[in-house]
Amino acid sequence: MSTNTANKPHSIKQPASDSIWIGADELILWMRKNGRAATVRNDVLGTRIAELIRPLIAAGRDNERENIPSRWDADDSQANDFNLPKTACQYKVPVNRVNEIYAAIVTW
Repeated sequence: MSTNTANKPHSIKQPASDSIWIGADELILWMRKNGRAATVRNDVLGTRIAELIRPLIAAGRDNERENIPSRWDADDSQANDFNLPKTACQYKVPVNRVNEIYAAIVTW
């Protein structure tokens, strides 16, 4: 039996995070791709997303980033009021709360 480990992949175990960063732009993209809120402006959706997510996250500046540029394509041709946003907030959301967010926005 060989004990040579030279060709075996190495894995580094990292602690699992209990939170992820999710951007309002990602949620708006999901809604646009799935035919939701087609007649609602991005700024209105951004406000609704903030109202939905803020109660789910710990308060504080470390859990929310504002006005982060969204990068869709080289010239932002997809960014407009009723398609994709140019900037968005990002939120550090507990993983076990992500389903709640999608369950809410699917009704918008």
